[in-house]
Amino acid sequence: MPGAGYQGRDEPKLHLLTGVSVVLGRESNWNFNIGAALGRQTLLGSGLSVGSELASNEASVPTYNAWRAGLQLGISYQLFEVDN
Repeated sequence: MPGAGYQGRDEPKLHLLTGVSVVLGRESNWNFNIGAALGRQTLLGSGLSVGSELASNEASVPTYNAWRAGLQLGISYQLFEVDN
């Protein structure tokens, strides 16, 4: 079954999830999800990496925003059934 979702966080950045799910079981269900994740991230600029030193004339750490894609995996288990 296909699906899509939104991942909420403390910071106001958009994170989108999409993929497929497989449900196994009759009374207590296991759900397995796999798909793509897309979101904006703040990255270090000017060729910097974690642990590198800033030039003495830099007032702040140079950063930029970029869209990044990745893989999302999920596993869930239904503990009890809710009647509608």
